[in-house]
Amino acid sequence: MCNYVRTFFLISSIFIIVKPVLSQQDTLSWEYVVSQPWQKPALLDSFAGVHPRLLLDSSLIRVLNGKINNSHKFIWDVIKQKANGYLNSNPANSPNDEDDTRKDGDAIPWLALAYLMTGDSAYADKAVSWMITVCNYSTWDGNHSLGAGHCLLGVSLSYDWLYNYMTEDQRQTIQDRLSYFANAMSENPRHKERYLSNHCQVEYTGLAAAGLALFDDVSGAEDWARQAYNIFNKAYQIFGNDGSSTEGHQYFGLMTEFQMHFNKLAKGLLGRDFYQESEWLKNMGYFILYSCLPDFKPDNCIMRFGDTRYYNFVSHGPEYQMFNLASEYRNPHFQWLALEMCERNIGTTDRMGWSNLLWYDETIPSSPPDNLNTFRHFDDTGWIISRSNWGQNAVMIGFKCGPFHGHAVQKIYDNLDEYHGLVNGHGHPDVNHFNIYAHGEWLVTDDGYSKPKKTKYHNTILVNGYGQLGEWTQEVNSNWFDRQSVFYAGAQSRIIKAESDSVFDYIVGDAENIYRPEAGLRKYLRHLVYLKPDLIIILDDLQAQDPSKFEWMLHSPGNIAKISSNRYRVSAGTVMLDAKILLPSSISVNIGSDQDIDLNFLNLSPQQNTEESIILVALQPRKISDSQKSVTLAAQSDTIISLEIVDNGRSKLLHIDLIKLQVTLGDVSSVQRTSTDRPLDFVLLQNYPNPFNPLTKIEYTNPRANKVSLKVYNICGEEIKTLVDEYQESGHYTVSWDGKDGTGKKVASGIYLYRLHLQKESEIKKMILLH
Repeated sequence: MCNYVRTFFLISSIFIIVKPVLSQQDTLSWEYVVSQPWQKPALLDSFAGVHPRLLLDSSLIRVLNGKINNSHKFIWDVIKQKANGYLNSNPANSPNDEDDTRKDGDAIPWLALAYLMTGDSAYADKAVSWMITVCNYSTWDGNHSLGAGHCLLGVSLSYDWLYNYMTEDQRQTIQDRLSYFANAMSENPRHKERYLSNHCQVEYTGLAAAGLALFDDVSGAEDWARQAYNIFNKAYQIFGNDGSSTEGHQYFGLMTEFQMHFNKLAKGLLGRDFYQESEWLKNMGYFILYSCLPDFKPDNCIMRFGDTRYYNFVSHGPEYQMFNLASEYRNPHFQWLALEMCERNIGTTDRMGWSNLLWYDETIPSSPPDNLNTFRHFDDTGWIISRSNWGQNAVMIGFKCGPFHGHAVQKIYDNLDEYHGLVNGHGHPDVNHFNIYAHGEWLVTDDGYSKPKKTKYHNTILVNGYGQLGEWTQEVNSNWFDRQSVFYAGAQSRIIKAESDSVFDYIVGDAENIYRPEAGLRKYLRHLVYLKPDLIIILDDLQAQDPSKFEWMLHSPGNIAKISSNRYRVSAGTVMLDAKILLPSSISVNIGSDQDIDLNFLNLSPQQNTEESIILVALQPRKISDSQKSVTLAAQSDTIISLEIVDNGRSKLLHIDLIKLQVTLGDVSSVQRTSTDRPLDFVLLQNYPNPFNPLTKIEYTNPRANKVSLKVYNICGEEIKTLVDEYQESGHYTVSWDGKDGTGKKVASGIYLYRLHLQKESEIKKMILLH
């Protein structure tokens, strides 16, 4: 039994005692979350008998009536055209088809809103007819998934908006059927614990709308609102702070277009302002803004990651999300993007485009993002967006190295012994993956929304043919990302360096721990140096436990051709990407196409299998009319790689320190700029190899002269061995552990923890010893 007295000092940081673990699991369960009581807000009772009350009231309707031919005319014209189209069509009448059912639910608010703005009974009659037809379906896609969520929201909003127009019999019919479908949803939702997924938030936004529309007319309706409130309350406790999505932009759009409606309902009827409470919401607009391509348009909008097509971000906004966020935070950049999207007809007629009328605030100034930093690190998901400038012909780079579920969820998972599916399977095996978009063309990209999920479809590394945890395997044989394999391996990945200034951006991603054990990978640090405006250096520092084949992959929709022995070119119209392979000196190269994902690829690997390798490639995206830079290997040691870069006759030296994780850039005669102008970061890397037998290495960075302690503990918190206990100067250090305790005795197989402690900082990681 663990000695709790001896290990008490560790509890706050390690949090491994059994009782807290079980408590955390209990609080994540769907049964626990939805059963939490609430004190019904007094504000809600003040709306009893009042219609409309969902998102709109009679006062706001009068205000909007005065704006639809003035400031809001550009929005109203779209709504009127869309509503007129629905006047001449009917529900799909396919209740067992998810897409049809969702479209049926989405159609009704367009008609109901058109009536409120015009008073034309044709719109109201069609909306009521549509509602009753949909309500008479025997099922809404099984009554517990996306179709039900869309129909619950669309019918509930329109029931409330047209309440005073309908007859008592019509209201009763809709009340009865809404009750039937809402009860089915509340009793057995399909995605119970996926609090951060699009499915869960779609379903519970619909349930909340039904509860708030009927709370004063239908017994039990208040409980639907309570359940939904509890689900969203839990979700906002779990979301990271950076505003990004673990599901990729397409499903982020689907989730947030519903979530925005819940947030507004909660603020207006329940008195809960999640906008002011949630850091995730405060940063969401920046995630959308930075992710948009420089020349974004309806069919090519987004720097995609995860299950996202080039265009599908716009089928779920995001202009109405941006109007919503602009109005809440009075942000001129969000306002600018929403207006630009309306001008370019991006998303305005999709699903919930009618929301623009409610959320556009013409008093908020519009300002392009020219004064914003061109670099943004979304540190929860490990996504980085960098661009040369905010112009339409900019070079734009996307880089990803983080847990597919995000670091906030990872911290929860670190304290669980059983998997909880807090997110969906829309992630990809794409750690240390990058995309490049330049001068209006895709030059480097991934497979987008394809099935099954494979590492080889991404711009990262394969080791002995093996990819990352979560990808498709014959054993798993699933089209979706295998989240459980990542969880049970205790696997993590993360950005360990993210710097930016006007000269260059420097990123380092650590991906060793995310690869399948069969790969035998011990180390994979990817250094990306972006020398603005148009030179990208990719340096991969690789180690394996045995001589291995490392495969470096690049995918593109453009044509790929060999120029010389170590030079290749991607061509896309008048834009190209020059690729020069600087290391290793002896390589095997394969150029081909993969019909499964409709992309061409460049695949390179060292000619001889090796335990350690540096793969170094210089990439220059440019227009045909632009000059080509010369990049050569100037010097190489075990710790520093030096490159000479010649541009228009001027020579620069770039030094990359593989140990200190630092970059220096200057003239050949003198170094003028260094990334070490700032203090080093506190970093504890994942041990490698992991799992291990009998030896593993632990690397860390001490940012300043400090007393340093590095100790190993068992899973009960008992100290096993002290690896470091001394005063150290700042720098990067590597320590080995041979699986023995302080007396020299071999310890048993199992999970161990290693803890790095400095004066004011500490961090703990897991490692696995297998005999």
